[in-house]
Amino acid sequence: MMVALEKRKQEEVEKRERAAQKKEEEEAAQKVEDAAFKKLELQVKGAKPAKEKTNM
Repeated sequence: MMVALEKRKQEEVEKRERAAQKKEEEEAAQKVEDAAFKKLELQVKGAKPAKEKTNM
């Protein structure tokens, strides 16, 4: 009985650790994605128009 409880307790700990690791990985991936998006957004804002308009 005690062995089963200890095993279950250990499985719960491992499950929480895996969930925490997955969350950290997802947050890191989101940060990378956000940084890439921000870089692309800055490039777009700084881009020149394809055709320069001239006033004549």
